[in-house]
Amino acid sequence: MKSIPTSSRLCGLLLFSLVLLVLADQTVWAASAWWDPQWKVRRRIELRNARRSSYAPLVAYFQFRDFGNLKKDASDVRVVDEQGKPVPSRVVFYHPRLYCLVAFEPEDTAWRGYVYYGNPNAPKPDSSWEPRSGLFLRTYRRKGDGLNNWQQMQDTIRRSFAEPDGAGFRASIFDGYNPFGSSLDYVSYYDGWFYASRTGTYRIATISDDASFVFVDNKLVTQWPGVHGVGGGMHGEQGGPVDLPAGAHHVQYYHVQLSATAVAELAWTLPGEKLPRVMMPNDYLPAFETEAGLQEFLNDPITVEFNATPLGTLEYGGYRYILWRFGDVSGAPGSPAAASQWDFGNGLTSNARGPLVWFLHPGDYEVTLRTTLGRGETRSVKQWIRVADLLQLDMSAKPDAFDRAALAMGEYSIGGLSEDDRRAILTLLVYRAKNDTIEKLCRAWLDDVYRKKSPVPVDVVLELGRVLTDGRKKYADAEAVYDEATRLLRPDDTFGYQVYLALGELRVRYLKKYDAAIVALEIARQQVKAKNEIYRRRIAIALGDACRAKLARKEARQHYQQAEQLGQPSREDAQLRSSYGLTAESFLARGDKAEAFEKLRTWAERFPTDKLGGYWSLLMGRCLIALQRYDDASDELALAAKLEPFGNYTRDILEELGQAYASQRRYSEAIEALRSAANLLDDPTKRKSLDERIAQIQREAAAATPLPPRR
Repeated sequence: MKSIPTSSRLCGLLLFSLVLLVLADQTVWAASAWWDPQWKVRRRIELRNARRSSYAPLVAYFQFRDFGNLKKDASDVRVVDEQGKPVPSRVVFYHPRLYCLVAFEPEDTAWRGYVYYGNPNAPKPDSSWEPRSGLFLRTYRRKGDGLNNWQQMQDTIRRSFAEPDGAGFRASIFDGYNPFGSSLDYVSYYDGWFYASRTGTYRIATISDDASFVFVDNKLVTQWPGVHGVGGGMHGEQGGPVDLPAGAHHVQYYHVQLSATAVAELAWTLPGEKLPRVMMPNDYLPAFETEAGLQEFLNDPITVEFNATPLGTLEYGGYRYILWRFGDVSGAPGSPAAASQWDFGNGLTSNARGPLVWFLHPGDYEVTLRTTLGRGETRSVKQWIRVADLLQLDMSAKPDAFDRAALAMGEYSIGGLSEDDRRAILTLLVYRAKNDTIEKLCRAWLDDVYRKKSPVPVDVVLELGRVLTDGRKKYADAEAVYDEATRLLRPDDTFGYQVYLALGELRVRYLKKYDAAIVALEIARQQVKAKNEIYRRRIAIALGDACRAKLARKEARQHYQQAEQLGQPSREDAQLRSSYGLTAESFLARGDKAEAFEKLRTWAERFPTDKLGGYWSLLMGRCLIALQRYDDASDELALAAKLEPFGNYTRDILEELGQAYASQRRYSEAIEALRSAANLLDDPTKRKSLDERIAQIQREAAAATPLPPRR
């Protein structure tokens, strides 16, 4: 028989030893017998990287979601070591829609054990043990206004206990926000231990925004009641003396935050020192965090659960967009989850293994996970989560974060979403100008509304029409959207007139359906309330524009004058009226085309009757030509020439019209416009210049490839 080389034997022995170590490690865990069959659920606990202190007991903590397996008061929680020996422990916080937080005292810095629960008949545990190390924080939604003394504060705290935000251990009392929920209108309660290095008189000071009270060894030593900022306590002014022996001491810090910037800090001045300093993490006795493993069930190898982690909040337009990450961690030995189906309790669903989900407002949501194992077996689990208004995401990351949020929410199926949630998504999409997704969302929303014969959401109709008009240039499609909405509007729809106004403006500006526009605008005028002067003014201007386009100068002037009266012009406005044209000319002369355009728009909005005089049209035509918007320029100039065939500005208008037509290669119309301008000239030199321009256009026309007919 061939012998194995020494080096190979050594490698084999080494590998065999490693395998034995791994197997031994796994065997220790696997061999841990069930502690008590009356407890149906357990989780593994392993403490690492802890350290002992000569002046504090060893305290560790963990938290977990129970998925409905805990008693209502969590009195069935037990912590035991690997041999089943009970370990001193205490549930320091539990809420079925949040999580269970447990503190315990392990025997060593490297420790393994289990937490057991799921026994509805479990007696209440021995509650004598208290964690005498670490700093524990709980926060609640504020319920009550009493802040002016300790008695009032107690009442506010008691009432606030009904709605917790969350809980956890902190390194120190030094917070500028609520780590578990909204940083407005909350109560915080710190309960922990610090170490006094020497015997003597200490001065304990609070630095807080709004009321705070500090107890040391159950004695009130510092209070700063009422509603206030931090200005009067930044240097330790709000403090009091306390005589302390060297050693560990119990501290309780109560704080209520209303609005403004949250601040909760504890400072002290040591014996023999003059200046206060904020108490740092090494001044407090530590508690060590460990993690709870997955749920294990008695006589059932399958684990069904998920994790859920809040990541941050975006805010825009009065809406909160709160991001959570979920993960399906279900499985059985050798059979991990093969498929996941999620229902997040707000109309949103997902088939991803680890989805990111945007919740559209704070609240409690029952999340359901239906998971399919590799061997085809399907299990379900439910867990309530409390979605809170967390800290906003970093400002520097917000533009990208908003775009990612808009991209994700644009894929949501809105069928099960509330109207408020739909509107929150639409607001974000409009903010990020996601026109494709806006159109998709609005069409799905309107289809759903029309199918159910629900009231027409006017703002959704208007937004879809805006996207189709401004973003898509699909004017006929926009008209169809408005038309359908007007057929389904109810007589009592408060804002229905806005749809008729949008329809009328569309027909005037883009479709040139002036009679149909007037019909829609007259309905809008009848429906709008008399006190709504802003919309009455818009309707009057739109009616004036329709009549102007029909060359009905008298009717147009009447509507424009009504609009100007509704605008309540002042004496200063009258003085500024003559300056609009000069300012626009100045902008055009120095090439500021965009500024000129905005000035002309403001002029027309403020004094619409000036659109009948020729000067405004001439400047607007020049501006549109400079912006290379030749179609719009020729439409405006041609209309102005018809409105005033022999006005003071007609010849200049016709010259600009000829240039606009020539730029569009509409040569015959350009020549006709320039000949009409030449006929209004008495100066032979200027007429000769126009004739030369006409000849040049004729040569260009002869050399040009014919354009397809205009639609």
